[in-house]
Amino acid sequence: MPNTSYYQIGNQGTFAWTSNAGPHDNITGWRISIGTTPGGNDVANNISVSSTSYPFTGTPGQTYYATLKAVSGAGIESTASSSDSGSPNPNSTTTPVKLLAPTADDDADGQSNEAEAAAGTNPLSNASAFKVNSAAVPANGEFTITWASMAGKKYRVQRSATLVSLSWTDISPEITATSGTSSYNDPSAGSVRHFYRVRLVP
Repeated sequence: MPNTSYYQIGNQGTFAWTSNAGPHDNITGWRISIGTTPGGNDVANNISVSSTSYPFTGTPGQTYYATLKAVSGAGIESTASSSDSGSPNPNSTTTPVKLLAPTADDDADGQSNEAEAAAGTNPLSNASAFKVNSAAVPANGEFTITWASMAGKKYRVQRSATLVSLSWTDISPEITATSGTSSYNDPSAGSVRHFYRVRLVP
């Protein structure tokens, strides 16, 4: 049962899977083949693996495909779809993996693949991006900034009067997102012009 994500950043990828062998199958390993086409083996050909993952080196921009065979303790490869309550099908396929160059911007949303991976957004969808959604001055004169967030990620809101690179100052505490949208009210905005941005906290 493959559970590999469909993209990975850089030229190193990993296929991972979960064994669903039955209690009497005695599965002790797998054989994996990896190719640049479905069912291909031009990257790895029937390699013996004792764990449930296999790393490989590839080329960013290329999609890779893998097939698996379960192997018993006697060295016998799976030949039937079920030998005991659901052992892996012979030549079962995994989810394809596309490698992405860290500095490229595959979805053309203005953010690099690496930056999107850090932010938890999807580097293959320009609808998924770490960006400010709105900024408004409520009736009480405070300034409210709202941004697209990822639950569990941490952020800080910064403010600058000049946009000079060293002039940005943290004005919020560390904010841990609990949903897809987060916001912060700047109580000291006053009537002076300010610029705002949101920073992802590592």
